[in-house]
Amino acid sequence: MHGIGQYDYAELEIVREMKEKLCYVALDCEQEAGNVRDEKFELPDGNTITIGKERFMCPEALFGPISGVGSGGIVNLLQSNLDATDIDCKQDLLCSVILSGATTMFPGFPERIRTEMESFVPRTTKVKVIANPERKSSVWIGGSILGSLSTFQTYWITKQEYEEYGPTIVHRRD
Repeated sequence: MHGIGQYDYAELEIVREMKEKLCYVALDCEQEAGNVRDEKFELPDGNTITIGKERFMCPEALFGPISGVGSGGIVNLLQSNLDATDIDCKQDLLCSVILSGATTMFPGFPERIRTEMESFVPRTTKVKVIANPERKSSVWIGGSILGSLSTFQTYWITKQEYEEYGPTIVHRRD
């Protein structure tokens, strides 16, 4: 494979397939490291590679920085947003944490989100994570529905408006 930023479509497809077939989210990385099960993956050229702890360490980047690289992770973002939410709305939000997008399809992802969120709310607070089996496409489906609504047309930004105002045009729409 080439340097960063120089991957071709075929290489990215191989990585996507490896991710979807082999990767998972561990509830506890240290414990998981002691129970690693290596898996083999056959490349298109017939060569086989073995993947061990990478199976759960790659998705771990979603939850926090690895080796000092990256941000605080998705759970920190959830906590920050929850902290900024009106107290009267918090329980309603915690009872309906809805996962969407392909990255949430990792086995173990919903359980890890729930466990991590439960760690920063009172024990008596119920956290419910909703992981619809079709969530891989839910973002696209939602955008498609929203875009088809006639009432949403008032929020559309034309190419001319974007060229005139740049990205800040999104702040001019109410």
